Formats: sequence, structure tokens, C-alpha cells
Amino acid sequence: METWIKRDTRKQFKSHRGTIIVLVLLIIAVSLCLYEYYDNIESLLVRYGMISTGEKVISESEIASLIRKTLNDHRLFDIEIEKALFDYHNIKTNHPCFKTIWPEEFPFIWFNTVLKQNSAGFDNLAITSGELDNADRLLVYLIHSQSADTLGEILLKSSRQAQPEMSSIAFLFDNFADYKIENALELIWMDIPFGFILKPDQIPGDKISKALSNSRGQCILEIPADRDSWELILKAHRMAKNIDDIEFSASNLRAVFGVFPTLDGIYFFSDSNAVADRDLIKLVMEQIEYYRLAYIKLGSSPVYADSLAYIKGLKIRDFNTVIDFTGLEEAELINGLIKNASDFSKSNKGIYLIRSNEESSKAIKQVQELFERLNIVQSRPLRIALSIENL
Repeated sequence: METWIKRDTRKQFKSHRGTIIVLVLLIIAVSLCLYEYYDNIESLLVRYGMISTGEKVISESEIASLIRKTLNDHRLFDIEIEKALFDYHNIKTNHPCFKTIWPEEFPFIWFNTVLKQNSAGFDNLAITSGELDNADRLLVYLIHSQSADTLGEILLKSSRQAQPEMSSIAFLFDNFADYKIENALELIWMDIPFGFILKPDQIPGDKISKALSNSRGQCILEIPADRDSWELILKAHRMAKNIDDIEFSASNLRAVFGVFPTLDGIYFFSDSNAVADRDLIKLVMEQIEYYRLAYIKLGSSPVYADSLAYIKGLKIRDFNTVIDFTGLEEAELINGLIKNASDFSKSNKGIYLIRSNEESSKAIKQVQELFERLNIVQSRPLRIALSIENL
């Protein structure tokens, strides 16, 4: 049975239906507008504090910590960070202002680059900067990227008083006998600490020996661990009249070791086709102990020699971390040294094994000024090599 609806009621229903349709259409239109302009509306609401994005806005203490970390990352540990009451224009502001100094020899871009890296964890943080007063000062602003409000200000001033903490580096010349006499003398006369590797039968001439004796060089001998190789070495020394016979004895070994100026350490070289001789190793180790030389441990060192060095309580140095640059040409060597020297995270920049040739000498000359700017001291290899206490 159908329900009868009066005429007046039907008119009223039609009127409501029209209103509902209009409201639905309005809602759809507003939704489309909101969708299209959502980003603009949201940024306005965020700016005037009507909604919160939950972002991490940087605080005053976090800005100070950010500056400290950026300075520390450049080994500038003792530099003071001053909280200023006024900004660069001497106007009191609502945002925090800081002042500090920066090494005169360092480009400001180093500070900017690391500051931006360290601030990557903060939301909507932009960094802008500009040099002032003939590049004597750098003014850095920390800005909220959406609202364009200044969150902090840093004034950096160049100063000779700002110096990075000292770090060290060492050069070790491979196959020093390959050096031409004039190039070897040129290196020695540079008056810098360095290390050089010789084999027991690579007897330096009188001129080079005298120069090395008065140098800051450090001789490291590469010793074979098999008897066949030692027979050739002893024959060479007998021909040079350093020994009377080719017997493998303590006296002959001491005579061989005594030929090399500034001798400070040895390491064993084991040919894969040769058999290491324990008696030979034991006799060599006794001379190391007699001359108070350092024993250098490598991955290829005979296990017996490592154990004997430990038992005797010798100075054991680790050369497994030596950086091998022997395959680099002059330009590549310079670039590699600059890259590693600019790594401020390391106080020990490492030991670099390089070829004994004119190109290597030129490369070292090229980086001297950089080392001075970065407060990098060149050391003898055994001085900065890691000391091994336990095998």
C-alpha cells in the first residue's frame, strides 16, 4: 500500500532537495580549491602558528653546538665562541648572534660547506652567507626556509691566532737505490724527515752515505728470510770489502747492518717460492736486538719472526696501514696527498709509500705550503707507525 504525501509536503521536500544539492556542490567546489591551494594555505597556517608541523626548529644552544662541531671538524678545538648581544649592524635582535675566529689561511667556504653538512638534520633550515671587509670577515645567517625568519647569525673573523691542532704525516721512499744521485741529494737537502727502504745488498755510495748520515732520513732494511738470497747479499758485501768471507755469522751480519746510515728498522720479505729459515731469522733477530732496531710487522712477515720479536720485547711497529702511492704519477700523487691532508678527522695522516724518483720529489715540494697552512708536521715513519703491544 502506497503512502499518500500531501501537496504541501511534496513542495517542501522539493525545496529541501534543491538546498542539499547546492550544499553538496559547494562542498565539492571548496574541496577542489583547497586541494589546489593546499600548500599555500598550509604555509600561512604554519607561519601564523595556527597549526604545527612537528618540525625540529633549531634553538640557540643547538646553533652554538653546531658552530662548535664545525670548528672541531677542522681541528679548531680551543677557539672560543662568543655570544653577542647585538647583530652585525649593532642592532638588538630576537635571534641569537655568535662571534668566533677562523684561521687566516683557511678559505671561508670550508666553514660553510661543513656547517651545511652538520645542519642537515634540521627541518626547513637554510644557510646564506657573504664575505665582508675585503674578505676579512664572513657573515652567516641561519634562516627558516618557509617563513624567511632569521633564526641565528654567525660572524666569522680571520685571525692568525686561530690554528688547527697539529697533525702528522710521513713519507717512505720505496727502493731508494733507484734514486738518481742528484735527486736523492735534492731530497736530503730539503731538510725534512722521511724514510727510505734499501735491501742489504744496495750499498749506498760514499757521497750519499755522508749526506744521509747528516739528514733527517730513516733507513729501513728489507731483509730476506731465506739462505739463498743471503748468499748473494754476503757476496756483494765481500766484493765491497765490508766483510772478509761469506759466512752467515753474527759478526758478518753486524758488519752488513753497520754499512747503512740512520738505520732504524727492518722487516722480512718472504718470497713465495723461497723457504724461510728459522736459524737465519733467529740470528737476524739477535742483531735487531743488539742494534736496538724496530721490528716492522707486515702481513707477509714470517709468523716465527713475529713471535720471536714479541718474546724478545722488541719495538714492534705495524706497517700494514701504509698507504701505497707507488703507482701514481706526479699529478695524481699531488691530488692524493692534498685529499688525505685535508681530512681533518685524523691527527695521524698516515705513512705514504712513494717511488724514489724526481716526480715524487716535485710532488712533495708542491704540498709543503699546504702542510704549513694546515699545521701538518712531517715525521719519520717509525715515529707515527702504530706500536703493537700484543700479537
